[in-house]
Amino acid sequence: MEEIYRNNFGKPNEAVLSSDRIVRKGMTAVLFICFAFAKQINTTIMKVRGVLMANKENMTLRIDPTLKKEATQLFKSLGLSLSAATEIFYRQALRKKGLPFAVVLEEPNEKTSKAIEDAKKKKDVLGPFDNSDDLMKALNAKDSKAA
Repeated sequence: MEEIYRNNFGKPNEAVLSSDRIVRKGMTAVLFICFAFAKQINTTIMKVRGVLMANKENMTLRIDPTLKKEATQLFKSLGLSLSAATEIFYRQALRKKGLPFAVVLEEPNEKTSKAIEDAKKKKDVLGPFDNSDDLMKALNAKDSKAA
C-alpha cells in the first residue's frame, strides 16, 4: 500500500501520508464520538429500565410443573407472560377485595350423596363387568326394579 504514497523519486510522499493520517484520525474521532454517543444512549436506556424495574419485585412461587407449562401456553396464546398474568390476578384480587372468582365447596345432591355412601359401604354396587353390554343390562334391570 505504501507504493501509492511514493513520489517520482521513490521517496514517501509526505503530503499524501499526512493527509491519510488526518483522515484516519478524523475517522477515529468520528468512531469515538459514535461509540460515546451509543454508550450514552445505552446508559440512558439502562437508567430508564432501572427506574421502571425499581418499582417491581421478584417473587418465587412453588407450582406443579405441568400446571405451569399449561398456564404458560394458555397465557402465551392470549399474548401474556406468566408474570403479566400473575400481576393481573393480584390487581383483580385487590379490585374485588378478595379472590377474583368464587371459591365454593360443591355439595353433592341427596341422590349423589346416597350413591357415594353406598359405594363406600359396598352396598348395592353393580359390577365388575366384562363389557359395556353387561353394564347396560344391569343398569336397565335396576331401573326396571325401581319403577
